[in-house]
Amino acid sequence: MKPVLTMLAMAVSAGVGWMVYQNSLESTQQEKVEKPAQVAAVHVIHMESRPIEERVDLVGSLQANAAVEIRTAVAGYVRSMPFDIQDRVDKGALIVELDDSKYREMVLGAEAALKVAQAQLRAKQASAAEAQAEVERQAELERSRVATPQQMQAAKAQLEIAQAEVDLEQARVDQAKSELLRNKLESEETRIESPMAGFVAARYAEVGDLAGTNVPLLRIVDIGVVKTVVHVIEKDYQKVQVDQPASIEVDAFPGRTFNGKVVRKAPVLDPDTRTAAVHVEIPNSESLLKPGMHARVAIVFDRREQAPVVPIAALIPTEDQPAVYVVTGDPPTAEVRHIETGIYDGELVEILSGLEPDDSVITLGNRMIKLEQPLVTIEDPTWTPIAVNSTDDESEAPANTGD
Repeated sequence: MKPVLTMLAMAVSAGVGWMVYQNSLESTQQEKVEKPAQVAAVHVIHMESRPIEERVDLVGSLQANAAVEIRTAVAGYVRSMPFDIQDRVDKGALIVELDDSKYREMVLGAEAALKVAQAQLRAKQASAAEAQAEVERQAELERSRVATPQQMQAAKAQLEIAQAEVDLEQARVDQAKSELLRNKLESEETRIESPMAGFVAARYAEVGDLAGTNVPLLRIVDIGVVKTVVHVIEKDYQKVQVDQPASIEVDAFPGRTFNGKVVRKAPVLDPDTRTAAVHVEIPNSESLLKPGMHARVAIVFDRREQAPVVPIAALIPTEDQPAVYVVTGDPPTAEVRHIETGIYDGELVEILSGLEPDDSVITLGNRMIKLEQPLVTIEDPTWTPIAVNSTDDESEAPANTGD
């Protein structure tokens, strides 16, 4: 009897389970009834012609076009230093004068030594001339058979000795001249002239200091042209060319741009950083730019005065050709439109083909929508139209706030 009741209970449980399953299945099927698609709001713009340039933004530190530390070649006490920090110095101006009394005394001593050597040379030249005359006299006597060969030989020996003494004294004269020249040059080294025009950037000594050959006295910089060295990554290396324009901004003059150009680039990349040094020069006729200033440098690779563009935010990620979403149809939906692009400037992208001027291109919201999803379009408030070739008063032209 007990087994029968157990089997009956199992049958009842199975039946109840089957009814619950059928009810759950019907409920699930009812929930799967398609709900109306959710409408998405997106910002749209129309392609416009605007100036655009491809460039790379870098940072560097300004340097003087040329800088020199003034040192003395001789030791001495500083007699005068007429220029101080910030003073402008012309090329050839006397910038340091040392006490030259010791060197003037050395010049006088060298001149006296030269006179002594010249006098000794003249004495030896006279002896040599006398020895030459004796040789000639002995030669005449030998022809007359009055002098013996031994006398002739002795006369020639005396002549050779006299000529050697002349050569020795001539060497001493040359040595005295060299010593005199050296002393004169050292005396002249006490007056130091500026090797270039520029400004005094630093002054390391004062009048009365003992100047040595290993201590700088002044530092002069030429800032008529300043330069900076920036480093480009491997991707941009081939784009950088000599004579390319560059724009420079510094914190000291906010809102002002200084124009420069690329003058050289390194032929190799640093294996540690994978970057190459690029040298940029900036004319500085007003001397506003100072060495040591932090500079933001933009090197322009390519530029269009007017080109059809859209914001880079409009681009959608694709595996091959660049694309954007364009609003089409009624009700409006998104359509993928493949495009051909030109140069980028970080905010805008040049459109070479694939879009028409009246196409509504989605900017904000293009990462969240789905194809065939109904859309509500709103004109992008950051994309202000630009008046082109307007002949009206400039005060009536729309402001350019979207560039």
